[in-house]
Amino acid sequence: EREKVQFDLQVMLEWYRDLLTIKGEAGPTLYNPNRREELKRISSYYPYHSLYGIIDQISAAKTAVAGNARIRFSLGYLLLLMKKGALT
Repeated sequence: EREKVQFDLQVMLEWYRDLLTIKGEAGPTLYNPNRREELKRISSYYPYHSLYGIIDQISAAKTAVAGNARIRFSLGYLLLLMKKGALT
């Protein structure tokens, strides 16, 4: 199950990195180029600092899950922090 969660967290990390890339209108190529318009729309809801914070939180959750952290707790905490980050 940890491998599945790690994969899902990686997908989330790529999505938020794409949001940050689209918002900056520069940078590396997108992981999800077929979702460019959706990414543009969604990125307008987030300030830069929130996207950076969410990316950091996802990375921290990946590290925790790779260790011996409880998966449900780690994911619940991540989602709570992501919601908080989206509102700032």
